[in-house]
Amino acid sequence: MDVTELNSLILLVTATAVFFYVLFCVVRAAVKRGIIDAREYLGADQKNHSATED
Repeated sequence: MDVTELNSLILLVTATAVFFYVLFCVVRAAVKRGIIDAREYLGADQKNHSATED
């Protein structure tokens, strides 16, 4: 295996790892925001529901 081939393989593996790490961070942030939005929606829905029962 030539040094150039090894360097290109290492570069490919590193670039792929960075891509998947960034993708992981984006998905994690989106899920976190979705959970926060759902909790706010459910909290507001419960307040509206209890206000109509009074």
